[in-house]
Amino acid sequence: MFPPELEAIEKSANIKLANLRAAEERSKKKSDELRDSIKEEFDALSKKGVQLDDIELLIMGSIARKEVTEGSDCDYLLVSAATPPHESIVASLNAVERVVVKDLKLVEPGSQGVFGEFITAAELFIRVGLERDSNLNMTRRMSILLESESFRVSGIRDMVIARIVERYCAKYSPTYGREKEDPVRVPRFLVNDLMRYWRTIAVDFEAKRWTSPKDGWGLRYTKLLSTRKIMFAGSLASYLTAGKHLDALNLDTVDARYKQLMEYVISESNKPPIARLAAIYSFLDEGVKEKLVQCIICYDKVIQILNQPSAKTALKAGESGEMKDIMKLTSGLNLLLEDVFFEDSFMSPLTKGYTLF
Repeated sequence: MFPPELEAIEKSANIKLANLRAAEERSKKKSDELRDSIKEEFDALSKKGVQLDDIELLIMGSIARKEVTEGSDCDYLLVSAATPPHESIVASLNAVERVVVKDLKLVEPGSQGVFGEFITAAELFIRVGLERDSNLNMTRRMSILLESESFRVSGIRDMVIARIVERYCAKYSPTYGREKEDPVRVPRFLVNDLMRYWRTIAVDFEAKRWTSPKDGWGLRYTKLLSTRKIMFAGSLASYLTAGKHLDALNLDTVDARYKQLMEYVISESNKPPIARLAAIYSFLDEGVKEKLVQCIICYDKVIQILNQPSAKTALKAGESGEMKDIMKLTSGLNLLLEDVFFEDSFMSPLTKGYTLF
């Protein structure tokens, strides 16, 4: 279903987000095909006695964001609450690879080893920060929280996200001694880790470009400036405005506010980033509302370009004409986001107070 937050903006601004709507339809079709094929494969393995009941398949990226374009890749993880038998791990990994690569002809995960692997759930929420929280672990955790979809055992995804959010919001519980007169407004720990994740993505791009300067950098740069930036901006908008949503509920105890904060962050994980960004529309000054509308229109145009195989090929090669066009579009997107976060009377204090110092 097309996000109601985007539908509201279409109606209010009298626009049509045709490319985002088309991407949502492609995504649903691809998700249905993937879900059916995975079920068939896993059912066949179960009939052979392979234990698979506690293994969840999570898909991240464009499929989960409902922004599938031609040639989209398929980032996935197999996650279990415990460690199943080795045979189950190998069989499930092979089954998913068969479906993704051979049956559906999707682009498999990259060679960095972040996705296309099996992990246990505890890895994702026990190691937050410090030396044990590697870039790989943080990327998996944030990808699941910000843009993931369940394709097998949905209860495992629900549990993983609940535990991740619980870890980020722990200091806002009554057990930490927070007073009613000092209500939580923004999950600062989560915002800080979101900032770290976004900066890590940007740093890793430059590192990979330095080591592999001719390896499709143009398309990766386009995604960094568009889909990944909207992932960050939408999530940031969502978390910065948590207090606004909590205030509207007129909660009168620290415990109630803490529980509602948890519920709010968890529910936001089920929305695509562009919908989370669109959700702040009603909070903005009139002039800035138009900036947000233009930002979303700009992103709609990016999706149109990314759905053209010839454009993707040209961007991978870093061809000057296509890169010039996409740089103009993404530069405009960036300026509009700056206006939304730094020029609005409601968003500016939140942005400055929680992301700069």
